[in-house]
Amino acid sequence: MQIRKIVLYNSNGEVRELTFELGKVNIITGESKTGKTALIEIINYCLGSKNCKIPKGFIRRNVMWFSLILSFKKEEIFVARINPDKINKKTTLEIYYSIGVSINEIPSIQELTPNSNIDLLHRVLEGKLGINEYINKPEKKTRDNLSVTFSHSRRYCFQPQDLIAQKSSLFFNQNSEDGSYVKQSIIDTLPYFLGAVREDTLIIEQEIAIVKKDLRRLYRELRAAENVKENGIARLFELVEEAKEVELIDPFEEYVDEEAVINSLNRILDWNYIDNSSSGNNDVLNNLVRVRRDIKEELERVKVELYAAKSFAEEARGYGKEIKEQEQRLKSIGLYKEVDNGKFWNSLIGVEVDYIPPTIENINKALSQLRENLETTTKEKPKLRNHINKLEEQKSNRINDLKLVSSKINAIYKEQEEAKKIRDLNIRKGKVLGKVSLFLESLDLTKDFSQVRKNIYEKESKLEELQKLVSKEEKEERMAAILNKINLQMSNWSNSLDIEYQGAPIRFDAKRLTLYADTDEKSIPLSQMGSGANWVSYHLLIHFGLHKHFIQAKRPVPRFLLLDQPSQVYYPPEKDDAYRGTLPSSDEIAVKQMFDFMLNTVESLENKLQVIVTDHARLKYPEFESSIIEIWRDGVKLVPLDWEIKEENNTTGNNV
Repeated sequence: MQIRKIVLYNSNGEVRELTFELGKVNIITGESKTGKTALIEIINYCLGSKNCKIPKGFIRRNVMWFSLILSFKKEEIFVARINPDKINKKTTLEIYYSIGVSINEIPSIQELTPNSNIDLLHRVLEGKLGINEYINKPEKKTRDNLSVTFSHSRRYCFQPQDLIAQKSSLFFNQNSEDGSYVKQSIIDTLPYFLGAVREDTLIIEQEIAIVKKDLRRLYRELRAAENVKENGIARLFELVEEAKEVELIDPFEEYVDEEAVINSLNRILDWNYIDNSSSGNNDVLNNLVRVRRDIKEELERVKVELYAAKSFAEEARGYGKEIKEQEQRLKSIGLYKEVDNGKFWNSLIGVEVDYIPPTIENINKALSQLRENLETTTKEKPKLRNHINKLEEQKSNRINDLKLVSSKINAIYKEQEEAKKIRDLNIRKGKVLGKVSLFLESLDLTKDFSQVRKNIYEKESKLEELQKLVSKEEKEERMAAILNKINLQMSNWSNSLDIEYQGAPIRFDAKRLTLYADTDEKSIPLSQMGSGANWVSYHLLIHFGLHKHFIQAKRPVPRFLLLDQPSQVYYPPEKDDAYRGTLPSSDEIAVKQMFDFMLNTVESLENKLQVIVTDHARLKYPEFESSIIEIWRDGVKLVPLDWEIKEENNTTGNNV
């Protein structure tokens, strides 16, 4: 990606075009305050910087739109971004852009309606440059992961006036307000842009994650299989003991090896379940229960009748005894006597008479009735005893019958309990057989798991290869090789510049982002080198060295480099009125060396690098003169002077 044009629009739609040659050194020479320094910020703004840092003043007052034509191998992109001052904003994220094979006609200002934003522009430019998705992951989580973007690639394209002669910073915005973040982002992304890390790192890391997942699964399978084999023998004997407990195996059987155990367990798998329960027993039991119930009812009836008979006999015995005693008392006092000679017994006076009154007769009749009852009771006593004896016999018989039936019932219950135990034992046998069957199906004591181990070995080998591709060691080795090549190139170039420590190896430290001259005595960092001439020359060395590598390694970095005021240490701006672009002879030699270095290096790169230089100096030799694209002196500037007059007229007219 190179810059073919910078295009500026004023509010009237007038256009200022600044055209650059591709693959060459483009020099803009001129006096101060003509817009040279603004070029870097205009280009950066059009390339999607979040903030607009184009200097306030003449340019910001008179330019409505800033735009670029970016040139790629097969097409061009026109990018335009409005001046935020014109819409009363600090910045804007919206852009207008179009893509074509060759943009010969620039859009009119009426066509510049925003149709995208800087995020999309960055995605487009990343795609054109070939910036792949890459995430830098710090080893120590002291900062977040960082995804490489187009913004990181711009750090190698700009050398503003306040940077190119710096001794403590080498890269664009490294000394800005957020310089510490910018510095770390350069350190983190530079290995990617140099090619020290693989383009497909993210894909490889995803593949590593898949291989690790497969390995974890294979490890689990192997551990599980080995555990089965390791615990298999112990489990065999456990199952044998369980089989012995449920009488599937003779309790006294012994084994000489595992094969005998397995054979024994296989034999018991032929055991068949036998149902020892009988439904006939249930019918007999039900009939016996009914008989027992009838016997109990009969026994209860006999007991009740026997109780009643015994109670009656006891009462009769007491009654007869009482009557007998009363009769004896009456006779002893002569109140009662039986008379057979036709006389009557007068129980009141105790003598026989021919006639007794009714009262005495009633007394005699009562006494006679009492005596008859006593006789009757005495006669019935043998019958009652006989009845009681029969009831006692019936009771005894029923009790015997009940015992017999209960014995039969208990026998059946006992038989059923034994059957239940047998059924329970059969169930236990079935459970043990299930365990045995399942275990024998899964058991393979001869298996060596060679295929699983082979798969693990293959996965481990693949993981080792993938990790090596993205390993820290691999990255550091590649980085060291690349930096050695760049360092050697800078050391060779150093003889072409006005530089201190010529001939000493020059070394770029990618961790500290600084340069060293390795002298015989010690390594001297850039920060300890004196004079601005040294600082400018070292800046040129590292940036041309990096861009040469970017081009040769086909890395995704824009192929342009903007250098603002590289001769400033020889040509102070305050002396421009006196110098008018010329230099004292001693300084001109050093500046000529600088521009010759640029011209020769770009030519050696076969015009694959575009260099844009803005400077006060104007050297009087053909190669320099042929590289000048514009001279900004005597009223010629980046923005035409008459734009301000027209802008003021527009503003006045609008106010009217």
